[in-house]
Amino acid sequence: MIKNNYLLKSLLTLFTVAVFGSVNAQYCNSYALSTADSKCDRVVLVGSSATIDNNTTSSGCATYTNFTSSVAPADLSPGANYSIAITVGTCGGNYGRTANAWIDYNGDGDLTDAGEMLGTGTSYVGTSGTVISYNFTVPCNAKAGNTRLRVIVVEGTATNPCAVYTWGETEDYTVTVLSPSGGLSSNFFAPASAYIGTPVTFNNSNQSGYISHKWTVTDGATVTTYSTTNVTHVFPTSGTKTIKLVS
Repeated sequence: MIKNNYLLKSLLTLFTVAVFGSVNAQYCNSYALSTADSKCDRVVLVGSSATIDNNTTSSGCATYTNFTSSVAPADLSPGANYSIAITVGTCGGNYGRTANAWIDYNGDGDLTDAGEMLGTGTSYVGTSGTVISYNFTVPCNAKAGNTRLRVIVVEGTATNPCAVYTWGETEDYTVTVLSPSGGLSSNFFAPASAYIGTPVTFNNSNQSGYISHKWTVTDGATVTTYSTTNVTHVFPTSGTKTIKLVS
């Protein structure tokens, strides 16, 4: 039997590399009107290699504190998952309170864009020392560089990053959104020739540093996708094929 071979054409899709920048925006004000009762005791955000862990339990009571320069930023990778833990405290009575946090992902100087609120801000607790935690994913298109993290503890609903309220505390921090590494590329090795009905394997040449892989194999009108690191495909007909890898 004569085996027909054909050319396999590979297309390479590269990452877009963001550029680090600084934020000089003027953010809206948020603060409490009273230093009595509810306060923020501790904020913990474990980053990729740097962590915010600011414990102010013994620091008295405040309506607003700016920690953007005095507390080192946590670093966040686009597309990665993190969690923030906010411990609520008191400077008097124990009343129903909640906490929430916001990150200015696009660096436009506000905290009101879709996805910038990390939690629900509606879970009430009454006991000091209770930790309110939220899991969040950094958007893949988050702007690289330093940006604002805001935390609010309030006796009421915490869904407004610009709220002025009676009892509670607002704290501001800095987080650093990391830029994708310039060394990453979605490349693969393609065989010099392939045969009809025979499994053909395409090997990913750079397998580290990625969240996921998506292969697209186009054979005429038939399009097949795979999500594995490497891919093996059987072509039913001869001709020119298109193979695409996005990491």
